[in-house]
Amino acid sequence: MGGDDQRLSRRGSFDEDPDNYQAARPGYPRRVYEVLAECGLRPGARVLEIGPGTGQVTRPLVDAGASVLAVELGGRLAARLRTNLTGHDVTVVEGDFATVALPDDTFDLAVCATAFHWLDAGAAVRRLARLVRPGGGLAVW
Repeated sequence: MGGDDQRLSRRGSFDEDPDNYQAARPGYPRRVYEVLAECGLRPGARVLEIGPGTGQVTRPLVDAGASVLAVELGGRLAARLRTNLTGHDVTVVEGDFATVALPDDTFDLAVCATAFHWLDAGAAVRRLARLVRPGGGLAVW
């Protein structure tokens, strides 16, 4: 199996045990959200999140007043995310960001926390360029 094939097969491994994933995955420092505010995170912002897992970033996004469309590859992680954020302004779309059908909306901000390396960067950036409104932000860390 070549490098890209290995990378693509490994990225789904996080979905095997959402409980363990959620327990082991650390949060992010407050400074991350301060920078996101500089990039467009605000009440009413439409945010596209790639690879949300169980919601370590998603919850602070909605707590800041954003409406989030979260694209999660793993079915078990997506189910946990839906459970964790029931009642919040979050729509979870299950599938591969490269190919999943998304609404014809544009977003104020797109974020991807510690998952961008699992994507084909060129294809992801091209798709993001179509999805984020002119003047909108992209934050990848």
